[in-house]
Amino acid sequence: MNVMNVLVNALKKIAQKNNDNPEVKTADPVVFEQVQQKWEAVENTETSSRSRADVYKDYREKILEAQRENEASSEVETADKSVFTDMLEEIERIQSGGVQSQQPHQAPKIDFPSTSGLGVAMTNSGGSIQMRMAPDMGAAKADVWIPNQSGLRVLEYSKNTIILDGQTSRFALVDFQGKQGWVLEKYLNF
Repeated sequence: MNVMNVLVNALKKIAQKNNDNPEVKTADPVVFEQVQQKWEAVENTETSSRSRADVYKDYREKILEAQRENEASSEVETADKSVFTDMLEEIERIQSGGVQSQQPHQAPKIDFPSTSGLGVAMTNSGGSIQMRMAPDMGAAKADVWIPNQSGLRVLEYSKNTIILDGQTSRFALVDFQGKQGWVLEKYLNF
């Protein structure tokens, strides 16, 4: 089965999960159609010279782009954020090789640690941010730079906070393309 078939099947499962959840408003089908069209555009570009990780990064970016467009649209009702989070988690599962048959109407899951507020986020620093090795401004910096508008997973939050530019912020332990480190929460959108 090719990747696009897997992605389309994943979208169908996410749409069904959204439809079956009485606690979350059902998203307009246009939301799923737009994501599929964006993914097809990625598939139609020359990807043979790019790494698999870069192609999956494009899939994630297209989800975030569709979410921004949906939030800004006056024509299509804004979908619940859980819909886009489920899409991002599914891309992570597929990329990590977790493609397998699912029970009908059962959405695939990524197991996050049980700290509240965890999930998928997007950086909003206005530029690249560098991970730190510990949740402290004086901690050593990792060799990992996260480009602005990148999707990542939040694994946990620090207990300590800092005040930067008049705003209090915790540190978030994040996973970006398989690498983990700490960044300030103020640079993340959920």
